Amino acid sequence: MAQRLTFLTLPVEIRLNIYTWVHAGHPVEHAQLDPGYPTPPRTIYLTKPIGAKPLPQLESIQLLSDGNVRCKGSAATEQKTHILLRQDRPLSRIPTSLLVVNRQVYLEAKSIPFRENEFAFVNWFSSGLSLANAFVPILAPWQQALVRFARLEAFATDFQENGHENWDNICRLLSPGLWGLRIRIQGENTPPVSLDPVSKRKFAMPESSWRCIGRAVAEMQALRWLEIELNIASWSNAQKMAWCKKLEGLVNVAKIETKRAIRVVCVEMQASH
Repeated sequence: MAQRLTFLTLPVEIRLNIYTWVHAGHPVEHAQLDPGYPTPPRTIYLTKPIGAKPLPQLESIQLLSDGNVRCKGSAATEQKTHILLRQDRPLSRIPTSLLVVNRQVYLEAKSIPFRENEFAFVNWFSSGLSLANAFVPILAPWQQALVRFARLEAFATDFQENGHENWDNICRLLSPGLWGLRIRIQGENTPPVSLDPVSKRKFAMPESSWRCIGRAVAEMQALRWLEIELNIASWSNAQKMAWCKKLEGLVNVAKIETKRAIRVVCVEMQASH
């Protein structure tokens, strides 16, 4: 007698592919809580390394399961020195109706949104770092450990020596599983008192800021790739690259014993077409 074909008799690889397709077909739609304060629309945050041409093939960049980076495709040779994390990651969900089918389906599908999504926390009303600290702590520990990719917007003041508790807390909670992190740091989070160009050039992130960032990043167990956009109009590209290089050196001094270095890439926003 032929075996009856059911969903659970399919090879597990096929079932996982089906879950992934279901996930891709259910993007998260945020509710509008107040018409007077519309929720920011979700957009793809496109960046490129400072001084480099835009990357032509997003799909040619992969972060492997061990945290290493692989570049494939026709653009591999050209992109070796300008590799970035995939920039079109989804923000989707697995429908509850699928998760409650039975225990086996739940166990197989529950991790997909945490592994595939890029969790984005943008500046809206307050710092994106504050938003992250309102969301991440309420996740179950197993969910926190499965988050692989995140994008965070913050103000330079979030990394001051006397006010970096939110940053330290996020790094600690996401330490076990986060592979790739994209950060956008806004320099002047308030309008300048004077429009005099000389006064605008006086903005500077103190040494304690990159030390604060570096100490917390160095403690992250799984992180392998960090991309930083310094949105500081008064800084030159050379200043931004030097700042990121200094941060990378500080982070990896603490990683010598583990022999698992973190790559820090200085990026700038790329206009979408």
